[in-house]
Amino acid sequence: MAMVRDGWQRLQEQDEGLGAIAATVVDTVFVTGADWLGSMSEAAHVGTLWIMPGRNWQPEEVVEAYLHELTHTLLFLDERRYGHFLPAASEVRVRSAIRQDVREYPAVVHSALVAAELLDWRDRRRTPDSSCSRLHGPTPELTARAQHAHSQVMNEDQHKNLLTPRMRELIEQAGERIYAGSAR
Repeated sequence: MAMVRDGWQRLQEQDEGLGAIAATVVDTVFVTGADWLGSMSEAAHVGTLWIMPGRNWQPEEVVEAYLHELTHTLLFLDERRYGHFLPAASEVRVRSAIRQDVREYPAVVHSALVAAELLDWRDRRRTPDSSCSRLHGPTPELTARAQHAHSQVMNEDQHKNLLTPRMRELIEQAGERIYAGSAR
């Protein structure tokens, strides 16, 4: 629990603007005993996050867990307002940037957006891989997975028209950040 509290405080301190947004949209953070470690949020329970860090996690990894779930939460809210996917999207399966497994297209779109946020966060803070690689992997590996997921998302949308204009705009912006980071 102390790690979860510390991670929240670090997020607030490292980016005051994002911290203020997080404080506005996150209502509940809970920690439970579980057989697996990680984090989770759900569209049906916007504002509730589950964070379960491993005992060997670095403080920055807890911050990344919050950033990961906050990205999902903000996307859930944005989707309620603007819509993100056309009905056929749930029928398509591609490989995720985060979990690295084959998942529903909307989940992989989210994974590419989460990866873009994580990479941008690491880049702006010059976070060394030694302090953040357990949860989302080393930066070069995360970058490669993000590029692959982004490419799949864009290709599927070009062939099947799966995204609304709003999500297409978000995923294009994420792609610019994913590929710009690898050029540095």
